[in-house]
Amino acid sequence: MLNFAFELAEMGGIIRHNQYQKVKFSAKIKIVRACKS
Repeated sequence: MLNFAFELAEMGGIIRHNQYQKVKFSAKIKIVRACKS
């Protein structure tokens, strides 16, 4: 049971990390567009 909880927490961390990367990426695109215009 403890192992399952640990795996779930790790999965949650991966999901959170992916969301963070997407946010960072979209912010970068916005900055690039702002510079071009």
